[in-house]
Amino acid sequence: MRRIVLFGSLLASTALAGPVLAQDIAPVSTSSSTVSEVTVKGQSKSHDGVTRTDLGGGLMVHETAPRVRQTVTRDFIAKQPPSANPEQLLVLQPSANVTLGDPFGLSVGRMTVRGLDIGEIGWLFEGMPFNNGAVYPNEILDSENLSTISLTPGSVDFDVPTFGAAAGLVEMHFRDPAMRPGGFINLSAGSDRYNSEFLRLDSGEIGNTGVRGFISASITRADAWHGPGVDQRHHVDFKAIKEFGNGSESALSVAWNHQLFMLDRWPTLAQWQAHGRSWTYDRRFTAGDTNYWKFHQSAFDNVAVSAPNRIKLIPNLDLAVTPYFFHGGGTSPGAAQLTETGVYSGPTHISFLPLPVDSGTGTAADSAVLYTPTIYNQFRTGVNAALNYHLGGHTLTAGYWYEYDYATTMGVLDAVNSAGAPSSVWASTGLIHLSNGQLYRSSYTKTIAEVNGFYVGDRASLLDDRLEIDGGFKQVTFAQQGYNLIPGETYRRNAYYSIPLPTLAARYNINAHNSIYANAGTNFLTPQSSQLFDVYSMTTGKMTQQGGVKQKAEYSIVEEIGYRYDGDIFSGSVSIFNYNFRNRQVSTSVIQNGVSVSEYVNAGNQTSRGVDVELGLKPWHHFRPFVSGEYLHATNDSNMTAPNGDLLPTAGKVAVRSPAWMGSLGLDYDNGSFFGNIDAHYTGPQFSTFMNDQRIPGYATANMTIGYRMGAVGWAKTPVVQLNLVNVTDTKYLGGVYTVQYNAKAARATNGDTIAASGQPTYLAGAGFAAIVSVSASF
Repeated sequence: MRRIVLFGSLLASTALAGPVLAQDIAPVSTSSSTVSEVTVKGQSKSHDGVTRTDLGGGLMVHETAPRVRQTVTRDFIAKQPPSANPEQLLVLQPSANVTLGDPFGLSVGRMTVRGLDIGEIGWLFEGMPFNNGAVYPNEILDSENLSTISLTPGSVDFDVPTFGAAAGLVEMHFRDPAMRPGGFINLSAGSDRYNSEFLRLDSGEIGNTGVRGFISASITRADAWHGPGVDQRHHVDFKAIKEFGNGSESALSVAWNHQLFMLDRWPTLAQWQAHGRSWTYDRRFTAGDTNYWKFHQSAFDNVAVSAPNRIKLIPNLDLAVTPYFFHGGGTSPGAAQLTETGVYSGPTHISFLPLPVDSGTGTAADSAVLYTPTIYNQFRTGVNAALNYHLGGHTLTAGYWYEYDYATTMGVLDAVNSAGAPSSVWASTGLIHLSNGQLYRSSYTKTIAEVNGFYVGDRASLLDDRLEIDGGFKQVTFAQQGYNLIPGETYRRNAYYSIPLPTLAARYNINAHNSIYANAGTNFLTPQSSQLFDVYSMTTGKMTQQGGVKQKAEYSIVEEIGYRYDGDIFSGSVSIFNYNFRNRQVSTSVIQNGVSVSEYVNAGNQTSRGVDVELGLKPWHHFRPFVSGEYLHATNDSNMTAPNGDLLPTAGKVAVRSPAWMGSLGLDYDNGSFFGNIDAHYTGPQFSTFMNDQRIPGYATANMTIGYRMGAVGWAKTPVVQLNLVNVTDTKYLGGVYTVQYNAKAARATNGDTIAASGQPTYLAGAGFAAIVSVSASF
C-alpha cells in the first residue's frame, strides 16, 4: 500500500498548524494555544535530556489544556530502542492501539485511536503536516532528536487547520540545539543482525548572533524479523533557531529519509492458525513465483522542511508564520506473471508487448515474471499564518492557511533476472517499453489539490486563570482535480468541499490540585483521491473500480469532558468521550495489478463512546509507576449495502478495529547511574468484519530496559550502556486488522436472502522478541 493514491484523505487529515507545546520545548509556535507544562526551565538533565523527575517515567506530564493531551518525554524516549518510531513511543498511552511492524521501528505497523484508523490522525512535525498520502511513522525522524511526542485524541484547537483528524493529533518536536558546542553518539547492535549508528553535532551559539543549530545522521539495518528480507534506513535531521531580543523567534527544521523496508505478508485467520509466523515470503525464487521476497520491498525517499517564525510586531500583537515544503517519491512493490499478448493498458489491449521471456522466469515459453511497482511522486507546499492580539485576559486570533499538492502515480513493469531480482526496486532501470519505444504504463494519474482555510477565535483567561474558555471557527475549502492519463479512460474528475468547523473548549481549576475540562468539535474526512479514477485489470482489461465523485464525505462531532488531579505524589486524569459519525469511512486495502492500495468503505452512521484513564507517580525512592487504560463502546448504527446490493443487518454490531478494553502498566527506576523500566500492554479482541463474524483474540506483551550511566571517560561525558528487550515473552499474536470485510461467512440479508462471504480479512502479525545493546555518550 502506498501513498499518493490516498492523497485526498491526506488533505482531509492534514494539519498545517504550528507546535502547541510549551515554549521551553518549542520556542517557535504558529499557534497561540494554551500550552502544556512539559518541562521547567533550568531543570537539570542527567543525560540526553533525561530529567529523572517526569511523571510516570516520562509517560505523562502536568497538563493544563482544556482537552486530553497524552505526552511522552525524553525520560521515556531515551530508554527505548534507538530506532524506535513515533508509533512505538505512544504504545502505552490510553487512546493508542499500536501494532509494531517489527521490533526496531523500521517497517510498517498500524495505529488506531479510539477505533479510528491512522488516516484520521493529523501528524505534525515541527509545525508542518507529515501526512503524505499515507502516514509511515518509520520515515519521519530519528527518535534521538525527539524532545516530546504528544497525542491529542478527539477535538483539536480551532487554529490547528485540520478538518479530517477525528482521531486526533500527533505532534512531534525536535530537541532545541544546545547552547554550547558538542555532540552525541549512539552505536547499537542486536537480534536479526540489527545495527545502527547515530551521530549528532551541536554548533552552540555562533558568536553573538543568537543562532545555534544541530545536524545528525544515522544508518540503520536489520534483517526482516520473520522470514527473508532486509530493512535499511539512512536519515538526516537538522534544526537551527534564532532568538531575537524583542521576543521574536525563528527556526528551520529539516528531515531527510532514504529507506527500503519489507512489506509484511498479511495472513488471513486461517493462514495464521495454520502457519503462524512462517507465513512470509519465499526465500528463493523459482519460475512463476510472485511471492519472492525481493518483489515486496518498499522504497521511498522524502524530505520535509518547516520554518516556523513568531514575529512580535508591537507589545500586544504578534505574527506567527510557518511555511513548509515536502517532497516524497518511491515505489509500492508487487509482481505478476504476464504473457506477451495478454497485457492491457487501462481498457486497451496491447497486441504485443516485448517481454524478457528468455530470462526463464515464466512457466511458459511466452511468459515472464515482472516486477510491477507503482511509482509515486509528490510535492506539497503550504503556509500557515496567524495574527494574535493580546487584550487583557483575551488572545484574539485571526489566521489563514493554504496548501498546494501535486502528485502523480504510474504503474510500470520492470524486468527480473533469472534469480528473481528486479532491475531496480526504485524502478529506475529495466522498465518495459512498447514495440514503438514508448514506456508501458498500466496506470497513470495526476492529482492537484488546494486547501484554503480561514479561522478566527478567542482564548479567554478569567478569574486569575482559574477559568479558560477557547472558542473558534474555521471555514475550510478543499478543491481537487484528478487526471487519468491512460488513453480510453475518463480524463478528468473534480471534487470540491466547503466545510464550516466550529470548536469550543473550557477548563476550570477547582483549586491548586483539581481541575475539570470540556470540549466539543467537528471533523470532516473527504474521500481519497484514488476514488476519482477508474481502475482496470492489467491482464483482462476489465474494470475493477469505477471512479467518481459520488462517494459521500465523513462528518463527525466529538464531545469530551474530563477531570485532572495534580498532587505532590501523583497526577491522574479521567476523560469521557462521545463521537457521532455520518458516512463513516473505514479504511481497507485491495490488490490492483499486483500492488496493494488503500480504499475506504462507507460504513454509514456510527456512535463511539468511552473512557480514558491515566495515572503517573512522581519519583518515590527513584521509582515512577504509570498506569493507563481505555474502555471503548463503538457500534454501527446503519445497515450496510453488501457488494451484491442487498442490505446486511450491521446496525448494532461492534465497529471494526475497536477493542473494548486496553490497558498498560509501566514501572521506571532511575537513580542517576542504574536505570531500567518494564512495561506491559493488553489489547482486547477486535472484530474484522462488519457482521462481527470474525475477530482476533486479545493479547498482552511486555518490554524491558536496563542500563548504566558511567562517569566521564576521556572525551566521553556520561557514557551509557543500555539493553532493550522487546516482547520479552516472545508472544505470538495478531496485533491488528489490515483489511476488513463485510462478512467472512455466509450471512442473511434483511430481505431474507443469503449473501455469500465477501472475503477473508487479513491481519498484522505482532513483532517478536528482540534484544538490542546500545552504547552512547555525549561529548
